[in-house]
Amino acid sequence: MRFSAFLAAVTATLFLGASHVWALELRDLYGIWRHPDNGSLVQIYACGNSVCAKVVRVTDPSRKDIYNPDPALRNQPIVGIVMWQHGKETGPLQWSGSLYNTLDGRTYYGTLRLTGKTALTLSGCYLHVMLCEHRTWTKLKPEAAKAVLSTLAAKHAKKPPAKDKSKAKKLKEPERQGDAHKPSLLNWRLAKF
Repeated sequence: MRFSAFLAAVTATLFLGASHVWALELRDLYGIWRHPDNGSLVQIYACGNSVCAKVVRVTDPSRKDIYNPDPALRNQPIVGIVMWQHGKETGPLQWSGSLYNTLDGRTYYGTLRLTGKTALTLSGCYLHVMLCEHRTWTKLKPEAAKAVLSTLAAKHAKKPPAKDKSKAKKLKEPERQGDAHKPSLLNWRLAKF
């Protein structure tokens, strides 16, 4: 009798633990996540058949990618950099891929492990398994994520080109100075046609 009670308890524990894992899905990985140390925000999204992540907010928006191995990219802002690429599922709720570190300009082997609906562990490793660092990130609530994305969209919205009033002033300038012998650009255009 004691053995059957023990077996029932073990089965219930395994079932409840497995149902927790089954309740999490790939879509729970997508969204905006907060870095635990510096408060930066990263958006994780589907890119083709893999998972990618890009920086959407940093504490210092003027910060540049000064350690980038490509000198031509060292003046680009940190916001917008794809820091995680080629993420492929390598286990239950775990993805592996390339992790770019803007603090040293190097790319590392990285893993993302979803540990809850609002928690994931990001690991960056040197030589795949040696010298690894782990950070637990928290997911923003949908309302906060939507606000961040709408702010980004507003910043990147195309504005109509401003009218350049300096051209009009330059056309009238010779007339104001009384230089009657110099033809204005407007007169030249009219005379040409």
